Amino acid sequence: MTLRFTKRAAAACFACTLPFFTTACSKNAKQETKIKQLEQELQDQKHDNEKLRTYQQKLELEKAELKTKSSQAEQAANIAKGQATTAQREAESLRAAKTAEVARTRSETPAKKLDARKSGFDQQLAAILILDGDVSKGRGFLVKAEGKTWLYSSAQSFSGNTRLTIKDTSGNIVTKLGEFQVAADSPVARLEIQQEMPVTFELAPDGPVEASSSLMTASPSAETGALQAIECHPTDIVGANFGLDASGEQSSGLPVVATDSGKVVAMLAPAPLAIPLWPDPQAGSYVDPVPPRAHRVNRAIDWKKSSISAFLAERKKIDELNSTTRILHAVAQIRFAGNELQLDGSITDSNLSVRQILDQNAALPMVVELKKLHSDLSAKKVRASERDISRRVDRSFQEAASIGRRQTQDLKIANFSFLHKPSAEAALKWRAEADKALAATIESLPK
Repeated sequence: MTLRFTKRAAAACFACTLPFFTTACSKNAKQETKIKQLEQELQDQKHDNEKLRTYQQKLELEKAELKTKSSQAEQAANIAKGQATTAQREAESLRAAKTAEVARTRSETPAKKLDARKSGFDQQLAAILILDGDVSKGRGFLVKAEGKTWLYSSAQSFSGNTRLTIKDTSGNIVTKLGEFQVAADSPVARLEIQQEMPVTFELAPDGPVEASSSLMTASPSAETGALQAIECHPTDIVGANFGLDASGEQSSGLPVVATDSGKVVAMLAPAPLAIPLWPDPQAGSYVDPVPPRAHRVNRAIDWKKSSISAFLAERKKIDELNSTTRILHAVAQIRFAGNELQLDGSITDSNLSVRQILDQNAALPMVVELKKLHSDLSAKKVRASERDISRRVDRSFQEAASIGRRQTQDLKIANFSFLHKPSAEAALKWRAEADKALAATIESLPK
């Protein structure tokens, strides 16, 4: 009985418990689902918060960048404002300076301006040097050109000298010399100076000279002889050379400068005239017999490289030929009459007599023979027929005529500089005249 109750009670109890358990399990599942949902919502919230923080950081960064740019823009604006203020002040300063310059210029008279420019030119006169040779003297001036210092001078100042000393205005000798050049189309020469010189001129820009051009050159003072600036204008413009209307002495080798700039336009130099057959006793002074012309040097010049010795050799050839020509002219004046040589004749275009020319060249074999023949005939030492004496005279004259033929040939083929070319042409002309005169004398001798 008891056992039967127990089983029934247990069965009844199990039947009652099963629905409760099922209900409890269902609630737990819902709760778990709810928890998972809440957990997911929490994760989503965290993700949204992270995105929000990232966005907030981005906004803060952009805000910082905008603040930096704003500060830079403010600084740039301040700098620009300062530059504008400085520029305005400079413009006002320039306007004030220009106004003052205009007022000063208006207050100056043309005479005052010229005096100021003359004063500036006077300070440059230390760039003028003296060329002291054993035959002639001259002047030249220093120019900075082509990266070198050049002494510009008349080619005539070098010609004919065997010794040449170059001095500055204080008497100091210039010793460091370089290249020597002569112009192909003007009587201008230049010599490189390889030592430091305190004062030099500059060449003016290339450009023509007009009659209205205002120029200055130098002239020796009548009282002291010191060079001083004088105003002048061009006259008689012919190509690249012209005359000057300057008052006072005009000497070769002096510069001609533009008044407004003080830069060299031209140089005074004599025309390349022929060396006279009969030398001028006044040659070698500073004063030219004919006023020199101004030859432009601020232009493209075809400079011929040479050496002073080669340049002087040209003059030596001309001088040697002219010397022989003078002797031949003298011989051509000798007459043979009465078995005697007459040496008392005079030379046309010369103040010298035949005897004087022979005495000046007494060491020449030709002259020695002629003078010996004259002495023998005068002393009656020659004992021969008139015909034999005439032949001896003829032989001496023929020897004279043959002398210097090589000189003539050398002169004909030489390539002379612009300065010496007229002299070479004249020397050949005079030699031809002397040969002709001597041939006529030989023809007149008794046969």
